Amino acid sequence: MNSNEIRNEIESEKQKLSSFLHKASKARSKWIKNNDWQKAIISEIGACIATGRLDLVENLLERQKKLIQLHNYLESIEYRETFDKDSTDIDLPNESKECSTQNSSES
Repeated sequence: MNSNEIRNEIESEKQKLSSFLHKASKARSKWIKNNDWQKAIISEIGACIATGRLDLVENLLERQKKLIQLHNYLESIEYRETFDKDSTDIDLPNESKECSTQNSSES
C-alpha cells in the first residue's frame, strides 16, 4: 500500500465512524421521544466521563433531576385528578342507599 491508499482508507474509516456516531445520536434522540430519556442521559454521561467533560455531566444530571421532578409532579396531579374525580362521581346503588337510610332510621 502506498501513502495515498492509506490516506483514502483513513478517510473511509472516518466516514464510517461519523455515520455510526450519527446513527447512535439518532438512537438516543429516539429513546428520549419514546420516553426512555433516562437511558439516553446515562449513555451521554458515560461519553462525557470518558472525555473528561465533567461540566457536561453536571448539566446532564441537572436535566435528569428536572425531568424526574416534573414526572413526579405530573404523577401526583394525575393521581389527585383520578381519585378526586372518582370520589365525587361515585353513585351508590339504590339498594345500598335504601339500606343505609333504613339502618339510620332504625337506630
